[in-house]
Amino acid sequence: MDMPGRICGFLRRHRRKFIFAGVLVGGVVGTVKYAQYKIKDWMVQEEKRYLEELRKQQHFEKTQEHCFAIAQAVANTLKDNILQQIDTEAILDSLKTEVSAERKLELWNELKVVVFAKVSISIYILTLSIVIIRLQLNHLAAKVYASTLTDQSPPINDVIQRWFLSISHEFVLGNGLECIINEFTKISQDLTESMPLQCRVRGADIESVLKSIHNQIRQHGSFSFHVKSSENDSNNILDLLLPNEANVNFGASVDLDLQRQLINEMWDIFDSNDCMQVFESCIFKSFQEFCKIIDGSIIDSLGTHSKALVSDITPIIRTNSDFLPLAKVLPMLNSHVHAISHENFIRKVLTNPMLTKFSANIYQSFTDTISC
Repeated sequence: MDMPGRICGFLRRHRRKFIFAGVLVGGVVGTVKYAQYKIKDWMVQEEKRYLEELRKQQHFEKTQEHCFAIAQAVANTLKDNILQQIDTEAILDSLKTEVSAERKLELWNELKVVVFAKVSISIYILTLSIVIIRLQLNHLAAKVYASTLTDQSPPINDVIQRWFLSISHEFVLGNGLECIINEFTKISQDLTESMPLQCRVRGADIESVLKSIHNQIRQHGSFSFHVKSSENDSNNILDLLLPNEANVNFGASVDLDLQRQLINEMWDIFDSNDCMQVFESCIFKSFQEFCKIIDGSIIDSLGTHSKALVSDITPIIRTNSDFLPLAKVLPMLNSHVHAISHENFIRKVLTNPMLTKFSANIYQSFTDTISC
């Protein structure tokens, strides 16, 4: 038998083995190629996801930088308006010229009420406004960022952004601020009426009074939020900071549906237990920071002996010599109100851990929702 015939016979006898081997080798090669394709695709997707997360993180951090600049400008504006409406200079000038002891006592008691109202209102309004600005800015930034993922022009232009960020503090500069001042002045008068001018206090005592004012606000139901149906529907502090649709001046140059959507989303954010906890955390922290400043002033006025005691690492027992009469602390409170709008104070509000986490959750939630 010739060689070609032998080869043909061999192939015929072992044809099933060759078919099986071919299928096996082909399957292995195909599987390897498919695995290589999937791994490459996974690597590409992971790289895109990483770059997207990095881009999102950079956008978020840039938003926080802008937030400080906006908060600083708003804080200065609000502070000037608060100080303009709560005037203590007239009382101080009268104290300098008044000769009647009885009249002086009346002026001191009036100053006590006005100063505590002034301090509590300034801390409240500025802190809440800063928190609202940060949450609004993260809300807007998330929408603007998510719109870039769809290769569409951002639906929120500069006009809408300026309008959205300004509605809250512009509203409180009107009738809202007057209502808040009246509420705080009444509560301050009730709480400080039993505090004699001769009682010796320190920063912790001032903080206790400020927290008592906050507790009274809560008991009166003024520290709450609900969607208003009209301008005079509520005198709650948060309601006065958050305008309802009836009070919003919708500009002709912007989409009304988009404006209403932004306001409704803003209401949904603030009308939550988590947001209320963030508000309270920031307010209490602001009370604490302000009273640290007052403690420093009290220590400075007490002299080097008390400074040495306070700087000691070991715990100390405070005596009456480490406190100041309330009459001497009132001018300190009045003069240090300006510190509330300083850079360090604003940064401490913006970097509150609860606020940072909550604002990041808002940003993440809206970017995920819109991109989906």
